[in-house]
Amino acid sequence: AKLNKKPLRFPKPENLSTGLTKIVTNFIDLFLLYMTNVGLHCVHISKKALVASRGASAKALAFMAKKLKSYLCTFVCVLKAIFCRIFASPISFCNEVKEKHTEARATKGKIASFGSCSAFVCKRAFNNKNVLVGLFNYVAPVVAVVFLISLVTYASNVKYAIGVECNGQTIGFIDKEDVAEKAQVVLQERIQYVEGDQQVVIEPKLTVKKVDSNETLYTVDELADKMIQTTNVELEEAYGFYINGSFIGAVKEKKQIEETLNGFLEKFDTGSDTETVSFVDSFEFREGLFLEHGIKDDDEIIAMLNGKKQVEAYYTVVAGDAPSIIAQKVGLDYSELKALNPEIETTLLVGQQVLINREQPFVSVRVTRDEEYDVALPYNTVQFDDASRYKGTSAVIVNGIEGSAHVYAKVSYVDGYEDSRNIVTQTVTKEPVDKQVAIGTKSTGAPASVIQASGGNFMWPVMGGSSRVSSGFGWRWGAMHYGIDIWGGYGTPIYAAKDGVVIEASSGWNGGYGNVVRIDHGNGFVTTYAHNSSIQVSVGQYVSKGDLISNMGNTGQSYGTHCHFEVRQYGTAYNPINFLG
Repeated sequence: AKLNKKPLRFPKPENLSTGLTKIVTNFIDLFLLYMTNVGLHCVHISKKALVASRGASAKALAFMAKKLKSYLCTFVCVLKAIFCRIFASPISFCNEVKEKHTEARATKGKIASFGSCSAFVCKRAFNNKNVLVGLFNYVAPVVAVVFLISLVTYASNVKYAIGVECNGQTIGFIDKEDVAEKAQVVLQERIQYVEGDQQVVIEPKLTVKKVDSNETLYTVDELADKMIQTTNVELEEAYGFYINGSFIGAVKEKKQIEETLNGFLEKFDTGSDTETVSFVDSFEFREGLFLEHGIKDDDEIIAMLNGKKQVEAYYTVVAGDAPSIIAQKVGLDYSELKALNPEIETTLLVGQQVLINREQPFVSVRVTRDEEYDVALPYNTVQFDDASRYKGTSAVIVNGIEGSAHVYAKVSYVDGYEDSRNIVTQTVTKEPVDKQVAIGTKSTGAPASVIQASGGNFMWPVMGGSSRVSSGFGWRWGAMHYGIDIWGGYGTPIYAAKDGVVIEASSGWNGGYGNVVRIDHGNGFVTTYAHNSSIQVSVGQYVSKGDLISNMGNTGQSYGTHCHFEVRQYGTAYNPINFLG
């Protein structure tokens, strides 16, 4: 009454049920409204919806506080009215309830008697025997919501982990089973067994347990430490030394080893801002508990690091390489390189892998540098048909010229030898000029019947002659050239193009032919080999295709060492290209 500053008015008895129900329902509506808006805070639908829900929640809370004061006053009034009505004659009221209970128990049973008594009290107090049922319908959902929220909150704070037991004692907790498996591997790696030692076996038992939310879960190394503590062997705090994840040994102090490793880096570090220096392998120290007899002396580890290991290193052959050049590049004696590669003098191809070492330093250092240099750009060879030249002949019209480019690259060296080269940019400073070669397409005019009569299949008198034709068949310098010129070195062997009988083998000028050999192949076909330095056959001698008949020279009317080769039938000269296979 004081809160509302209004006279206290007691509701009439027939309105007690309605008033109490209204109070409870309004209070529940306010509570549900507030909880709904609080729930919206947890569901971030969008920033706009979140802001709106905060405003709605604040308004609902303020409205609830304001109405609560009014409802409390009314609730007090209702309770007072109920109290006065029920307890105006408490003795008679209790007797009536007792009679109802006895009667219902005798006729309906114990459970039914409770319902009858409850209905009587509600009827007497609120003029409505179903008041408790109505209130239950409103209160039950609220109680269920509160219970659900409490259950979710409790479940979210519950944490489960895998307990690791050794010798019947829980030594710690982990989040996954494989942590225990890895810890056993780490444990065995730390143990350095010597002859006669019995292997330490630890078989942990794993169980799922409920733990506190702040319980610490062990890592692989931490669990390995705990497992080692359960053994009966002597243990010491030390640093495990690992190379590429493999355990090498444990040491009590790591300072000297770290200084030794830094010395390897300083050996290759030039201090340039454009280079990086690092180890090829990864070196790592892990602090923990180790078996006493597995701990090594610092000098033993340092001696191993300063030693060498047996591995094979290779050099990739590039254009222009020769065995002696490769030996110079990789810093080996030629005899040592040949011993490693016995066939290097007979087989050496671009891209081939050449063995240069069977051992290398135990600690390898990689240096990556930014390098800048110029390179030559090769020219292309362009061929085109030339109808003015006979088939089988060619001529260089434009000589090719190499170009140049400026290159920026990242080059990686391992122990001073190049390991990889990554071109970052390549800027052309001079464009190459293509080499242009004219290929003759003019027919020689040799009839098919003549070619057929020769039997074809003449071989080149000089090995590789198809690529050595320096002058073709046809007109040149105002005169007819009745054969082809095949260039080569002085004394190059010349062979019979086909089976036949030598009809001329003479020395001297011979009309400009110089030392000349002629062979009769039948059907009127005669081949001529001129400008020889020496003759290896005599007249009347039968020769087979491919027999040595002379050596290349520069006799007669000749302007350089070559073999002048002709094919004639009954004195008529034809382009030899038509007959050569």
